[in-house]
Amino acid sequence: MDKIYDVYYYKIYYWAIKKTYNKEDAEDLTNSIFLAIFEYFGKI
Repeated sequence: MDKIYDVYYYKIYYWAIKKTYNKEDAEDLTNSIFLAIFEYFGKI
């Protein structure tokens, strides 16, 4: 799981910055996305 975070964090973060135009909102969105991903993998 850590590798997924390391590989995709900045890609998702920069995408979120483009969508929100706000650093704090982009960080919140990025964290929410990773939380959903990790919850999904926990169910598999």
